[in-house]
Amino acid sequence: RPWDEHLSAALVAGCAMSVVAVLIGATTVSGPTRFAVASGLCLLCAAAIVDVRAFRLPNRFLLVAAVLAALAAHFAGAVDSALAASVVGAAPFLLVHLADPSALGFGDVKFAAVAGALIAPWWWPGAVLMAVVALAVACAMRLARPSGPHALGPSLFIGTLVALLVSIVLVQKGLVA
Repeated sequence: RPWDEHLSAALVAGCAMSVVAVLIGATTVSGPTRFAVASGLCLLCAAAIVDVRAFRLPNRFLLVAAVLAALAAHFAGAVDSALAASVVGAAPFLLVHLADPSALGFGDVKFAAVAGALIAPWWWPGAVLMAVVALAVACAMRLARPSGPHALGPSLFIGTLVALLVSIVLVQKGLVA
């Protein structure tokens, strides 16, 4: 399936660029925080690629990414912010899952919660942006390919990358605290 291969390659490229940005450019947080976030991003990228191919987000990837998000929050002194971002990021997906479990799986809810926590060391409201971008990307992907099943993991990952990079830029420019 060429579409899936192109999407997987784009996810890897996006992850690589974001990891470089987090490790090099995101100087508003400590080195251990940056390393934990970059590692968590890599795991979320791997989970999104598995989702593209198997329509399933592996719990082991999400669990390790959650541990890394918790470490990042601890290193950044942002545990409360990470909890808030997890709830805010996952809430819309949890509501959809509870309303119609066939629309999206609980793995998507867990992915959104972990993604919110990874954004939190910079700016926890970025989790709202993550959810909005993820939903917009999912809609765009549905329009581009209207038939057949669609994995939400790639949309969640793209939303995470956009929200994380926007949060980093806003904090570095002093536009948010």
